[in-house]
Amino acid sequence: MDPLKLVDLDLLVEEFHKFRLKTTDLVKDNMTLSRQVDTLRQNLQLAKDTETSLQSEVENFQKMLNTAQKFMINQCSLKDENARLKQELHDMKLSTVELEQKYERMIGDLKQESDMRQMHEAAERVKLREAFTCQIAAAKETHEKVVEELKNQKEHLVRQMKELERERETELMKLKLECDSKLMKLQRQLTTAGASSQTPNVSQEIFRKKLQHIQMESEKEISGLKQTITNLQQSLNEHLQKTQTSCVDGTHKRAKKF
Repeated sequence: MDPLKLVDLDLLVEEFHKFRLKTTDLVKDNMTLSRQVDTLRQNLQLAKDTETSLQSEVENFQKMLNTAQKFMINQCSLKDENARLKQELHDMKLSTVELEQKYERMIGDLKQESDMRQMHEAAERVKLREAFTCQIAAAKETHEKVVEELKNQKEHLVRQMKELERERETELMKLKLECDSKLMKLQRQLTTAGASSQTPNVSQEIFRKKLQHIQMESEKEISGLKQTITNLQQSLNEHLQKTQTSCVDGTHKRAKKF
């Protein structure tokens, strides 16, 4: 028998038994590893789910962080704006105080200027009143002089007119007497000489025409004197009216001025 083909059954059984034990151990290890793999897969899936959840939470936290960051930036901006507004308010208060002081000084200056102007105007009113009184007195005196002069002229003209009337009457009387005397003389002469009866009538007509001519000249002169008196009276009235008007206008102008 070939020695290579000789097999030790006990050894083979023992080896096979070992092999089975190894195989059983391997199966057990494989099952344990399979369970571990399943557990790891479950843990992996759970980790993935957890990672997904955590990623969502991270995103939410990131959004919250961004919002908080924006809020903080906005707060900082608001703080800066608030500080700027406070500074502007402070500056405005200082400016308001300065303006109030400036306006108070201006009001004081204006009040002082107004008081001085009122005093000056009061003094000017006194001066103007005095000057106006002097002017009125001078105008009144001038007016009285003019009135007196016009009255004197009127009286002089009236006297002159009366004298002319007396002279005219005297002249008429003289002419009449002269005429009567001449007529009587002519009548005596004519009666003595036996002259015609028409001659005395001619002489009477001549004297009558002379008498009418003298009377007309006298009436013209008296009419001229009357017209002169009327003109003087009208001039006197106009002068009185102008004087009163100028006084009233002067009073109104000064009253409007003050």
